[in-house]
Amino acid sequence: MKSGRAVLPRRVLTQLAGAAETGALYVEGEPGGTLYLAGGLVSYAESPSTPDAGELLTASGRVPPHVWHTVVTGTSDTGAGAQLVAQGHLTQGELELCVLGALYDAAFFVLSPTPARVRFEPGGTHPLGGVCRVDPAVLGREVTRRRKQLDEAHPGSAVDSAPITPVLRAPVPRLALTAAQWELVVHADGKRTAAEIARLLGRAGYTTLLELRRLAAAGLVTVDGDDGPVAAEPAPAGPKTGPATPPRKAQIARKPASPARRTQKNRATEGELPQRSPGAELPPVEAALATEEPDVPLLKRIRSGLKALR
Repeated sequence: MKSGRAVLPRRVLTQLAGAAETGALYVEGEPGGTLYLAGGLVSYAESPSTPDAGELLTASGRVPPHVWHTVVTGTSDTGAGAQLVAQGHLTQGELELCVLGALYDAAFFVLSPTPARVRFEPGGTHPLGGVCRVDPAVLGREVTRRRKQLDEAHPGSAVDSAPITPVLRAPVPRLALTAAQWELVVHADGKRTAAEIARLLGRAGYTTLLELRRLAAAGLVTVDGDDGPVAAEPAPAGPKTGPATPPRKAQIARKPASPARRTQKNRATEGELPQRSPGAELPPVEAALATEEPDVPLLKRIRSGLKALR
């Protein structure tokens, strides 16, 4: 079966599941991918946007690359998983956990909410297709939940497919990052996309995308043409009708004010060094002193301290 026009992949999957079909559903476009069905249930999924089970196992060092290649290429039909367990490379629980994770991860990208051209090949199988089965309805609900979680983390989708660059200056004085987030910042070089970073690190594509959106919301990574999160304008004050409610702690770091609009005294108070263009000459000391009024109480305390040392 081949679709001559773009359709929703999720709708086609529902139709195939209702007919208890067995085969491979190929979804074209970006990012695209393949869903494998067995009796109407999803047995495996793969997408260019996320590492497959083999890449996750070999990147983590759990299975040597040559062992994986030998087992997958030398096993017909869907018995590669059973071979890995029989040879002692994985336990059955480890295998199922890895395959399920890769299946849900790839299905998120294959079942995109935008129409795409699809093609169904009856009888198509995958070497890991005999490990587990997932109800398409359950898979669809999980995809919806993950998409909502992404939007809650950061509504902008610029980091989903464009090369990611870390910011040169932190937007806040202090930061707290998880080990996974720090690893993403280190490997974001302005050339790699989210999918390429996930494949490089051997991490799930969706988890990588979620953490990158959180980093984008905090103003720590960006892409070309994206100015990052913009602070919302405060609402006008109205008549008070009850006790004041303490403001909630902001989850997204606000962008600092432009250096041109901040005085030398502001910067000193916030512990920030004054900025100037590279190679520019420093202003004369007299000019710098003339721009600020002396702190008389501070000078008096310094004078008193010097007198006490005599």
